[in-house]
Amino acid sequence: IAGITARLFPRWAYLATVWALVLSFMTANIASIVVSAQVMDSTLLATAHKTCALVVHQGSDTNFSTFTCISSDPDGSVTDSPFGASAYVISLGYFIVMAITIPLGILNLDDNIVVQVGGVVFLSACVVVWAVQFTAMGLDAAHIPAVNAGGLGTTLPGVLFNYGFVATIPSWLNEKKHAVPVPTPNLIAIVFATGLYLVPGLFGGFG
Repeated sequence: IAGITARLFPRWAYLATVWALVLSFMTANIASIVVSAQVMDSTLLATAHKTCALVVHQGSDTNFSTFTCISSDPDGSVTDSPFGASAYVISLGYFIVMAITIPLGILNLDDNIVVQVGGVVFLSACVVVWAVQFTAMGLDAAHIPAVNAGGLGTTLPGVLFNYGFVATIPSWLNEKKHAVPVPTPNLIAIVFATGLYLVPGLFGGFG
Protein backbone atom coordinates (compact mmCIF):
# COMPACT_ATOMS: atom_id res chain seq x y z
CA ILE A 1 0.00 0.00 0.00
CA ALA A 2 2.75 2.42 0.95
CA GLY A 3 4.64 1.71 -2.27
CA ILE A 4 1.59 2.31 -4.44
CA THR A 5 0.71 5.60 -2.74
CA ALA A 6 4.33 6.77 -3.01
CA ARG A 7 4.14 6.36 -6.79
CA LEU A 8 0.60 7.61 -7.42
CA PHE A 9 -0.05 10.29 -4.80
CA PRO A 10 1.70 13.53 -3.78
CA ARG A 11 4.06 13.32 -0.80
CA TRP A 12 1.54 14.64 1.75
CA ALA A 13 -1.00 12.01 0.72
CA TYR A 14 1.68 9.33 0.84
CA LEU A 15 2.69 10.33 4.38
CA ALA A 16 -0.94 10.49 5.49
CA THR A 17 -1.55 7.00 4.12
CA VAL A 18 1.52 5.58 5.86
CA TRP A 19 0.51 7.10 9.20
CA ALA A 20 -3.07 5.87 8.79
CA LEU A 21 -1.77 2.39 8.01
CA VAL A 22 0.54 2.39 11.05
CA LEU A 23 -2.27 3.61 13.34
CA SER A 24 -4.58 0.94 11.93
CA PHE A 25 -2.04 -1.78 12.71
CA MET A 26 -1.44 -0.37 16.19
CA THR A 27 -5.12 -0.20 17.14
CA ALA A 28 -5.76 -3.73 15.88
CA ASN A 29 -2.72 -5.06 17.75
CA ILE A 30 -3.62 -3.23 20.97
CA ALA A 31 -7.16 -4.61 20.87
CA SER A 32 -5.84 -8.14 20.28
CA ILE A 33 -3.31 -7.85 23.13
CA VAL A 34 -5.94 -6.58 25.58
CA VAL A 35 -8.40 -9.35 24.69
CA SER A 36 -5.66 -12.01 24.88
CA ALA A 37 -4.54 -10.79 28.32
CA GLN A 38 -8.12 -10.80 29.60
CA VAL A 39 -8.69 -14.33 28.32
CA MET A 40 -5.43 -15.48 29.90
CA ASP A 41 -6.43 -13.98 33.26
CA SER A 42 -9.82 -15.67 33.01
CA THR A 43 -8.05 -18.94 32.19
CA LEU A 44 -5.84 -18.56 35.27
CA LEU A 45 -8.93 -18.00 37.42
CA ALA A 46 -10.63 -21.07 35.95
CA THR A 47 -7.59 -23.34 36.36
CA ALA A 48 -5.43 -21.99 39.20
CA HIS A 49 -8.28 -20.03 40.88
CA LYS A 50 -6.01 -17.01 41.20
CA THR A 51 -4.43 -14.23 39.14
CA CYS A 52 -2.54 -11.10 40.16
CA ALA A 53 -1.91 -7.63 38.78
CA LEU A 54 -0.16 -4.32 39.32
CA VAL A 55 -2.93 -1.72 39.62
CA VAL A 56 -2.17 1.41 37.59
CA HIS A 57 -5.53 3.13 38.05
CA GLN A 58 -8.39 2.31 40.40
CA GLY A 59 -11.75 1.81 38.80
CA SER A 60 -14.96 3.41 40.02
CA ASP A 61 -16.20 0.01 41.17
CA THR A 62 -12.93 -1.36 42.63
CA ASN A 63 -10.76 -0.85 45.69
CA PHE A 64 -7.60 -2.81 44.97
CA SER A 65 -4.20 -2.40 46.60
CA THR A 66 -1.20 -1.43 44.42
CA PHE A 67 -0.42 -5.11 43.87
CA THR A 68 -3.46 -7.31 44.18
CA CYS A 69 -4.50 -10.90 43.63
CA ILE A 70 -8.04 -12.11 43.03
CA SER A 71 -9.62 -15.56 43.18
CA SER A 72 -12.82 -14.65 41.33
CA ASP A 73 -14.22 -12.03 38.96
CA PRO A 74 -15.58 -9.19 41.15
CA ASP A 75 -18.48 -8.29 38.83
CA GLY A 76 -18.98 -11.77 37.39
CA SER A 77 -18.92 -10.43 33.82
CA VAL A 78 -17.15 -12.43 31.11
CA THR A 79 -17.06 -9.51 28.67
CA ASP A 80 -14.41 -7.45 30.44
CA SER A 81 -11.26 -7.90 32.51
CA PRO A 82 -11.53 -10.11 35.63
CA PHE A 83 -10.31 -7.04 37.51
CA GLY A 84 -13.36 -5.03 36.48
CA ALA A 85 -14.38 -2.86 33.57
CA SER A 86 -12.92 0.42 34.85
CA ALA A 87 -9.63 -0.56 36.55
CA TYR A 88 -6.35 -0.24 34.62
CA VAL A 89 -3.97 -3.07 35.53
CA ILE A 90 -0.84 -4.82 34.29
CA SER A 91 -1.83 -8.38 34.99
CA LEU A 92 -0.15 -11.75 35.16
CA GLY A 93 -2.12 -12.73 32.06
CA TYR A 94 -0.56 -9.78 30.21
CA PHE A 95 2.96 -10.90 31.15
CA ILE A 96 2.22 -14.46 30.01
CA VAL A 97 0.90 -13.19 26.67
CA MET A 98 3.95 -10.95 26.32
CA ALA A 99 6.35 -13.81 27.11
CA ILE A 100 4.72 -15.94 24.40
CA THR A 101 4.20 -13.37 21.65
CA ILE A 102 7.42 -11.34 21.76
CA PRO A 103 9.71 -14.28 20.83
CA LEU A 104 7.26 -15.34 18.11
CA GLY A 105 7.07 -11.76 16.83
CA ILE A 106 10.83 -11.66 16.35
CA LEU A 107 10.69 -14.71 14.07
CA ASN A 108 9.69 -14.64 10.41
CA LEU A 109 6.35 -16.13 9.38
CA ASP A 110 7.98 -19.28 8.02
CA ASP A 111 10.06 -19.71 11.19
CA ASN A 112 7.04 -20.00 13.49
CA ILE A 113 4.82 -21.92 11.06
CA VAL A 114 4.63 -24.85 13.49
CA VAL A 115 2.99 -22.60 16.09
CA GLN A 116 0.56 -21.23 13.49
CA VAL A 117 -0.48 -24.71 12.33
CA GLY A 118 -0.80 -25.86 15.93
CA GLY A 119 -3.01 -22.88 16.73
CA VAL A 120 -5.32 -23.63 13.80
CA VAL A 121 -5.60 -27.31 14.80
CA PHE A 122 -6.33 -26.41 18.43
CA LEU A 123 -8.91 -23.76 17.46
CA SER A 124 -10.63 -26.17 15.07
CA ALA A 125 -10.80 -28.81 17.81
CA CYS A 126 -12.34 -26.27 20.19
CA VAL A 127 -15.00 -25.35 17.62
CA VAL A 128 -15.90 -29.02 17.11
CA VAL A 129 -16.18 -29.57 20.88
CA TRP A 130 -18.39 -26.49 21.25
CA ALA A 131 -20.65 -27.62 18.40
CA VAL A 132 -21.05 -31.06 19.98
CA GLN A 133 -21.83 -29.54 23.38
CA PHE A 134 -24.40 -27.13 21.95
CA THR A 135 -26.02 -29.97 20.00
CA ALA A 136 -26.22 -32.12 23.14
CA MET A 137 -27.94 -29.24 24.95
CA GLY A 138 -30.53 -28.97 22.19
CA LEU A 139 -30.87 -26.61 19.22
CA ASP A 140 -33.77 -24.29 18.39
CA ALA A 141 -33.64 -22.13 15.28
CA ALA A 142 -36.26 -19.81 16.79
CA HIS A 143 -33.58 -18.42 19.10
CA ILE A 144 -32.00 -16.55 16.17
CA PRO A 145 -34.41 -14.12 14.46
CA ALA A 146 -33.97 -13.31 10.78
CA VAL A 147 -33.55 -9.62 11.64
CA ASN A 148 -31.94 -8.47 14.88
CA ALA A 149 -33.77 -5.50 16.36
CA GLY A 150 -30.61 -4.46 18.21
CA GLY A 151 -28.83 -3.46 15.01
CA LEU A 152 -25.20 -4.08 14.04
CA GLY A 153 -23.59 -2.15 16.89
CA THR A 154 -22.03 -5.22 18.50
CA THR A 155 -21.57 -7.23 15.31
CA LEU A 156 -19.78 -4.88 12.94
CA PRO A 157 -16.63 -4.29 15.07
CA GLY A 158 -16.19 -8.04 15.54
CA VAL A 159 -16.48 -8.69 11.82
CA LEU A 160 -13.95 -5.97 10.98
CA PHE A 161 -11.40 -7.22 13.53
CA ASN A 162 -11.91 -10.90 12.65
CA TYR A 163 -11.05 -10.24 9.02
CA GLY A 164 -8.23 -7.84 9.83
CA PHE A 165 -5.73 -10.50 8.76
CA VAL A 166 -5.84 -9.07 5.22
CA ALA A 167 -3.35 -6.44 6.41
CA THR A 168 -0.75 -9.21 6.86
CA ILE A 169 -1.06 -10.53 3.29
CA PRO A 170 1.90 -8.42 2.03
CA SER A 171 4.13 -10.15 4.60
CA TRP A 172 2.82 -13.51 3.44
CA LEU A 173 3.57 -12.58 -0.18
CA ASN A 174 7.19 -11.92 0.77
CA GLU A 175 7.51 -15.33 2.45
CA LYS A 176 5.63 -17.62 0.04
CA LYS A 177 7.36 -19.68 -2.62
CA HIS A 178 7.08 -18.54 -6.23
CA ALA A 179 5.12 -21.65 -7.21
CA VAL A 180 2.36 -20.92 -4.67
CA PRO A 181 -0.58 -19.08 -6.26
CA VAL A 182 -2.06 -16.05 -4.52
CA PRO A 183 -5.88 -16.37 -4.92
CA THR A 184 -6.35 -20.04 -3.96
CA PRO A 185 -4.68 -20.09 -0.51
CA ASN A 186 -6.35 -16.83 0.48
CA LEU A 187 -9.77 -18.03 -0.68
CA ILE A 188 -9.35 -21.28 1.26
CA ALA A 189 -8.26 -19.35 4.37
CA ILE A 190 -11.24 -16.96 4.17
CA VAL A 191 -13.77 -19.77 3.68
CA PHE A 192 -12.22 -21.82 6.49
CA ALA A 193 -12.12 -18.85 8.88
CA THR A 194 -15.72 -17.94 8.05
CA GLY A 195 -16.73 -21.49 8.88
CA LEU A 196 -14.96 -21.25 12.24
CA TYR A 197 -16.88 -18.05 12.97
CA LEU A 198 -20.27 -19.37 11.81
CA VAL A 199 -20.28 -22.75 13.57
CA PRO A 200 -19.99 -21.56 17.18
CA GLY A 201 -22.10 -18.48 16.43
CA LEU A 202 -25.02 -20.45 14.92
CA PHE A 203 -24.83 -23.45 17.24
CA GLY A 204 -24.45 -21.19 20.26
CA GLY A 205 -27.36 -19.04 19.13
CA PHE A 206 -29.57 -22.05 18.41
CA GLY A 207 -28.73 -23.42 21.84
